[in-house]
Amino acid sequence: MKLKLKLKIVAPVAAIAMTALGTIGLSSEFAAPAGASGDVCVSVHGATRVSNGASQCFSDSTSKAVAVNNSIAFSAIGGGGQAVAVNGSNATGVSDGQAVAVNGSQAIGEFDGQAIAVNGSTAVGFYGGQAVAVNRCSAFTFGGKGHCHG
Repeated sequence: MKLKLKLKIVAPVAAIAMTALGTIGLSSEFAAPAGASGDVCVSVHGATRVSNGASQCFSDSTSKAVAVNNSIAFSAIGGGGQAVAVNGSNATGVSDGQAVAVNGSQAIGEFDGQAIAVNGSTAVGFYGGQAVAVNRCSAFTFGGKGHCHG
């Protein structure tokens, strides 16, 4: 992921999630993460590769989306988007945007924006912006950098 994060707790989450996306793009098999109880959805380049349980995901022919444990991930429109949502979260990555949402959070990355939200937070990064929100707070940015830690 392109973000250079100062929050030590978020960087490993983002790295693991984005590594998982890269791995599933190269492999036809996917093993659900420990504790996922089989509730996982994986969509790569417009094809749903795994759909078990309540989680929902969608990607177009250029994007990737992963949802785990009652989550929703959407990635499409304009190429290269990536979305990862885990544990009751929603992630949207469109127009080359990237979004990671974990533990009841919402993340939106659009127009080359990047967003990471963890623990009941909301992060929105538009137009190349980078937003990071951790522990029940909200970060929004349009082309710049924004972060919060509750």
